[in-house]
Amino acid sequence: MPIVSGQVRDFGLADLTSHRLRLIFSPSNSAAMGPDGTLVLGPVVVENDQINPTTGGFQVELARTTLLRPATFFTLRAEWFSKTSDRLEGVAVIDWPLRVPAAGGALSTLLNMPGPVSATAFSAVDPGALVAVGGVWVDTGVTPRTNQEAKSMSEVVWEDLGEARAMDDPSATSLLEGDTAFRRALHARFGPMVAEALAADPTLGPIVSAMTSTLLTTELAGRDIPEGGDDRLLKRPASSRTRFYDETSNLVAAEIDESGDSHVYGPLHLGVGKAVMRPSRRFRYHDEGGRIAWEIDPYSGEQLLIVPRVHVVFGLGQSNMEGRGRPFGARLDPPHRRIHMWDWPNSALVPATVPLSSQQQQVGLSVLSVIGREVAEHDTNSAVVLVNAGVGNSGLVATPVAGSWAVDYTGSVPSLWPIARDTMTKSLEVIAQKHPGAQIIPWVFWHQGEADANTPEAAYTTALDALFTAVRTHLGDATIPIVAGGMVPEYAEAHAGRMGVRKALIGVQSRLEFTAYADGARNGGGSQNLTDTVHYARGGVVDLGKRMWRGALRAAGASASSIPHKPLDVIVHRAGTSVTVSWSPPDSRATDYVVDYRVDGGAWTNVARPIPADTSASFSATGVVEVRVATKNGTETSEFTLPVNAIG
Repeated sequence: MPIVSGQVRDFGLADLTSHRLRLIFSPSNSAAMGPDGTLVLGPVVVENDQINPTTGGFQVELARTTLLRPATFFTLRAEWFSKTSDRLEGVAVIDWPLRVPAAGGALSTLLNMPGPVSATAFSAVDPGALVAVGGVWVDTGVTPRTNQEAKSMSEVVWEDLGEARAMDDPSATSLLEGDTAFRRALHARFGPMVAEALAADPTLGPIVSAMTSTLLTTELAGRDIPEGGDDRLLKRPASSRTRFYDETSNLVAAEIDESGDSHVYGPLHLGVGKAVMRPSRRFRYHDEGGRIAWEIDPYSGEQLLIVPRVHVVFGLGQSNMEGRGRPFGARLDPPHRRIHMWDWPNSALVPATVPLSSQQQQVGLSVLSVIGREVAEHDTNSAVVLVNAGVGNSGLVATPVAGSWAVDYTGSVPSLWPIARDTMTKSLEVIAQKHPGAQIIPWVFWHQGEADANTPEAAYTTALDALFTAVRTHLGDATIPIVAGGMVPEYAEAHAGRMGVRKALIGVQSRLEFTAYADGARNGGGSQNLTDTVHYARGGVVDLGKRMWRGALRAAGASASSIPHKPLDVIVHRAGTSVTVSWSPPDSRATDYVVDYRVDGGAWTNVARPIPADTSASFSATGVVEVRVATKNGTETSEFTLPVNAIG
């Protein structure tokens, strides 16, 4: 390990034999990873018996910081105690960052400390860290000095800058403020020397001009990298941070601390010119796990998410998909940094809002917004893009004025499938450009049926299966999960003609692999007015969106070859002789369920059910009733659940 050496004296330059001394080297991060994979933890302590009592000299082995991840430096704390007791007499903290190279070295040369605040460095050799903050180096090997007494050109000479300080401009000596102040200070320090040199030898003009240009370019370029790692670049004082402000709220949105670490406070909207940075460099921000979360393009100021995966969530259907859920608002629906949406007017990706952008109306919360939040929570190291193709009052078999979703439709109203198909292609192309190399994971959600209220089950089934097949064919993946959401239950049950559509929606998971159905919550309607049973209100939208996402996870594993698992959470209620059974679907494909009951411990009787994939059943019985349920996947059937007694 590198060895750092140093010497400790008191301010009278005497030894510290009358005290017991302890030196503590504390890393700026509590834990870091070395280049060989070693986890580096905790501070390093130099005890009193490791310090030479006469000279004050000491040596300490420290981890090489130049290759630690995340970027790390040491700070030094000194504590001295009474020689005869454990009483703490004093503490000193050295805030200057200590960065340790592979070769180690003297503490005085490794500390990133300023030079004397009222001095300029003259030397034939770049003194490096000696002018890291407080001075300007002039190469005396090129520019002879005629205004000074003879001094060795091989050593660094500090020249009094009293005249510069007399300008009553603190920036003249600190060089830590804006570029204008920096140039004034540089002129105050450099101007007199240049003038005298030119007066002594006019031929020096081109040389001095070139040197001045080089010095300005080098130092000002150094100021453009707040997170720069070169110890010779100008630094802000240890108590200062580089801050970025939200261009609309003017609140601090992010800052870079004295160690170079970046901190982000909520959503950040940086416009062009808001941050100064060296060309070709990008500001990168890391999440709590140390992974790059996003970066800012140096030329456009645009934020770019750095993610390994992008979940693209396509929403098809009519009004509940487009968004009708109320209430909604900024407090109820705050923006999410990783969720974007397809902006229909501009064919671009923008931060997702509520309501979502759509082709027709933006008047409420969509189930797609809720699904997007569930996806972001499910995969916290990903981006989510919502493509809302829903159109209110559109049909599948029926042809209302808003349009038809039928894949073979050629009539006079808008044909919505070709529009959605082209938008899928465009959005995927834009996503691939925005997130090069990221894995793109598509999901498809369907919510429709109200406009087809009186459509026969067979006709709706044919059209629905054709649409889902067309979606997968276009996206080139027969395993893409597709979830159908249920209409408001009270609406579907109000007229017998609507039950055909409901049966077709539930039955899709029996007909097609990698599909699922999610029923809506009872009493979830009433969004637009007191008697509105067509549109889910906010509570119904949130509940259905979460159910549809759980359905998507089931659909992802719902292959014909999957082993059927037993149903979950079987509940049996009775009211007189009427018995109702409900359960939750398992995380496997379920084409049908087998429901048996027995009375007073007798033989099991099978319950006939009109919708095979529905997760409920009802029958009449008296006595002590027990129920068991099994899952079917084609020809294979799971084991039965344990018997559940009817309650009531």
